[in-house]
Amino acid sequence: MDDSSTNDDTASKPIKDNPQVPENKAALPPSVNMSASNTYISNSTFYSAAGNVTTHIGQEKELINEVREIADWLTPINFKSIHNDTFKKRTLGTGVRFLQSNEFQRWLSTSCETLWVTGMPGAGKTILSSIVVDYLQIRHSSSPEVAVIISYCRYNTPYSMEDILSSFIKQLLERHPSVFTEVQSFYRAHYKQDATRPNRRELSELFQNLCSTFEAVYLTIDALDEVSDDTKGDILGLVASFSRANVFLTSRPLDAFEYLLPEARFLHLDPRGDIEVFILNKLETPRLKGILKGDEGLIRETLEKLKIKSEGIFLVVSLQIEMLKGANSLKKLRVILESLPAGVNDMYSSTVVRIESGDDCSLAMRALLWLTYAIRPLTITELQHALAISNDAGTFDLEDVTERSWLLSVCCGLVVVDQETETVRLAHYTAHDFLKALTTGIFTRPHTFITECCMAYLSEIKLFGQISYQSQLSNVLYSNKSYPLLLYVYNHWGIHAQSCHRENGLPTAVSAFFLTCGLYPWHDPTVRYESTFDRFELPHIASCYGLSDLLPQILLFHNKPTAEGRLPLHLCAMYGQDRIMKALLETHPKALNIKDKYGDTALTLACCNNHESTVKLLISYDNIDINLPAGSGNTPLMLAVENGNLVITQLLIEHPCLNPNHRGGQCWSTALVLASQDGNKEIVRLLLHRDGIDVNSSDWCGMSALARAAYGGHASIVELLVARDDIDPNKLDFGDETPLHLAGGHVATVKALLSCRRVNVNHKGPLEQSALIKASYDGHIDVVKLLLNQDDIDVNQVDSSNRTALVRALMNSKGLPIAELLLSFHGINVNTQATKSGETALLQAASFSGCAGSEHFFKMLISRRELDVNQQNRSGRTALILLSLAVRGGSQANMVKLLLSRHDIEVNKQDIGGNTALIYASSRGNVKVVKLLLSCGDVDVNIRNKDGDNALVNAAIEHREAIIELLLTCKNLDARQRGSFREFAAARTATIQAEIEKRASMARFSQHWKYSSQLSSRNGHPSRIF
Repeated sequence: MDDSSTNDDTASKPIKDNPQVPENKAALPPSVNMSASNTYISNSTFYSAAGNVTTHIGQEKELINEVREIADWLTPINFKSIHNDTFKKRTLGTGVRFLQSNEFQRWLSTSCETLWVTGMPGAGKTILSSIVVDYLQIRHSSSPEVAVIISYCRYNTPYSMEDILSSFIKQLLERHPSVFTEVQSFYRAHYKQDATRPNRRELSELFQNLCSTFEAVYLTIDALDEVSDDTKGDILGLVASFSRANVFLTSRPLDAFEYLLPEARFLHLDPRGDIEVFILNKLETPRLKGILKGDEGLIRETLEKLKIKSEGIFLVVSLQIEMLKGANSLKKLRVILESLPAGVNDMYSSTVVRIESGDDCSLAMRALLWLTYAIRPLTITELQHALAISNDAGTFDLEDVTERSWLLSVCCGLVVVDQETETVRLAHYTAHDFLKALTTGIFTRPHTFITECCMAYLSEIKLFGQISYQSQLSNVLYSNKSYPLLLYVYNHWGIHAQSCHRENGLPTAVSAFFLTCGLYPWHDPTVRYESTFDRFELPHIASCYGLSDLLPQILLFHNKPTAEGRLPLHLCAMYGQDRIMKALLETHPKALNIKDKYGDTALTLACCNNHESTVKLLISYDNIDINLPAGSGNTPLMLAVENGNLVITQLLIEHPCLNPNHRGGQCWSTALVLASQDGNKEIVRLLLHRDGIDVNSSDWCGMSALARAAYGGHASIVELLVARDDIDPNKLDFGDETPLHLAGGHVATVKALLSCRRVNVNHKGPLEQSALIKASYDGHIDVVKLLLNQDDIDVNQVDSSNRTALVRALMNSKGLPIAELLLSFHGINVNTQATKSGETALLQAASFSGCAGSEHFFKMLISRRELDVNQQNRSGRTALILLSLAVRGGSQANMVKLLLSRHDIEVNKQDIGGNTALIYASSRGNVKVVKLLLSCGDVDVNIRNKDGDNALVNAAIEHREAIIELLLTCKNLDARQRGSFREFAAARTATIQAEIEKRASMARFSQHWKYSSQLSSRNGHPSRIF
């Protein structure tokens, strides 16, 4: 299934300072991370997506750019490139038996099933995953309603659950235009409005919402065993809670985690059939083919021995074949065959011995060291430059760059390059584990070796000490094609230097470099600080990285600020370097509360950057000012709460001098308000247990913790707050809204609020709307139900426009279910009329006569005896008139029939224009309504509007022939017309009358009836009727 350069992993694609790899935050290096803009997205994908959304070229380009912008923001991870690299390495004919197996076909045909394939390291699981993905993509290539989502986990790329979820969403965005609108809204809510990153819960909810729009979802997760245990649990938790997808998992056997997916079907991978295909393919290489000379017996003998010695592991057989390639005769081939090691580690040991006996042993071992200990995956070009550095001379020589094919050759199959991404890596994670265990040669001090290389490479950049701005630094790091390794060295040399204390101490090359460099340009967007660019000297660098070997220099220059005003103490706090910080405070205790240029203390910086041990150290000093705010106005407690850091919050809360009610920050909030707003239940619980906490304190909008929790829909936090005796559940914000108003459509939150008997359900907020009126207007039926269950609810309250909840519900085209609910409530007033517009419940119901369910509601309303059916709006229109104005339809006619069944209906009511229901129905051509109206004995067909026109004239103007016939049959019709259109009406009615008298065929009459009578205008000019 695999070739000599494949096994269970492929490296990720490099984008700027690596691709997809989030920088190692734990090591806390100053680094530049500006790589997201180079995320790979194919133009074909974008144009395909855009073509389905719009054909306008300008809009199409705009859409492409926005999709790319959102994809870059989501994540730089590109599993598609990893898949392409992996699939290219398969051997033709492998994987077919698996695709045809009963187990796979059952998984394919059963919806929402999980198939977990396990196998030994090197058994070809990753290649199998790529074959499955390719099969699914081809199978569903013409089915936009089916989504295929992929992920390839890697031991050298520490993906978090947030990374993986973001990648899933990114794949859906790039391949399925149907999800664009929802993802765009998500992006704008976070990045465009608040400049925030979404958390795991938000990403998970978005992903599951997007998946729910597809008919089928296939999710493949390869090499689950290569992520951390925490991430394993997170991924399996997602799969367990996700009922919308068919999930395909691969990993080594993970007995300790299988219980998390009790419904999954497990299948152990047996690669023996595919490994034979793989071996036969590799025996066709020119050298081996020349030795075997097509001898079937010899080929079979070689095949069987390799199958036995490889123990069914592709990785092992790949390295064994590499060793066979060293044979130059049949005898030599047999010798190598007999001496081949069997196990993985034995194979690695044999390969290392072979490397060490080669002509370029130093080059190969240095390459293996770099690939084993590099902080993130390297590109082949970066590795070539790394190997052109001389540690002995401390220099880099461009002419000493090794040609890539030779570099790969001397590593004897232990190093591979992913062609699509140009990423170079070890052949398998087991090779990484084996090499890390080496303790000979340069492997005795690997980080010292790499640190010395980094210093030599940095020394080549002569302009480093002259960089004064971030833009200059970016140009040097990203535009300098002559030094492709520079970005890696700049970002990660300090992490390697940190590890030197476990070897023989910090190499002198570090001090030597910084003493000659001048001011070193520093930029690290990973830390939270007012300015992420600065210029450092040696004591500052040592403080950032915790280089304790340089402690004397740090203590000597403890009060020397950086160009941006930071002291070594502040830098230690930013990066959590406790050992050096403790030494600084022991010698200079008064520096504890000193603020930097931006108003930050060591404590605020430690809290801001989530360094728990550093906070614990700082607050242990008696002279710490624990309430001293940062330049932003936030106290250390508020910063910890903003970060959602439970440990730091608890440390601070337990301090006796803490003021938990301090107000500050951009929104003049308290810690409790912030925690409630963010929905952090555990932190809220901690704060509520602190003596002296003010639960009713509010922010600059007048919103208390309860108001913020209600507004955000955090029901569990609302429950905690309303359980307090000292809570004010009706506290108004500056917009006169109570928490109940702010809860909106959050049903669980409203329920939690109503559990507090002190809540005033009838309070009027903005526009004098009660919670019931607001919920009715907004269409929140479940909230309305909860409110109606309250004993003291006033269902007839009116707002500033004198509208009740019933009227407001009917103003929403989807509010009929709520209106029915309100109408069934005892004591409801159905006649309340709005002051300005004059709407009533009946008039609003008539306005929405075409909506689903409107007829049923109308029937309920008409059945109320107290209903005034003749109420008029500000235009003088009654419900009967409004229905007569409506477009022709069965529901309107039925509703008119219901109105006419009322004995108190006034059919001849006129609006402010003098029009009656009959006039409007005649003009609109509503035959059914006209018939119903004419069936009323007291309808007056001769009433004229203010223009002097009656129903007949209006019917004639609009060519309503059928209605003209109906009106002409009325015995009490006055055919003598007066008004501006009397001649016109007389001509039309006379013509129709003549046609009726001729008894023409009605079918022919309706198809061919044309008139050419003339109407004399006031100035005597003739005009045509048609």
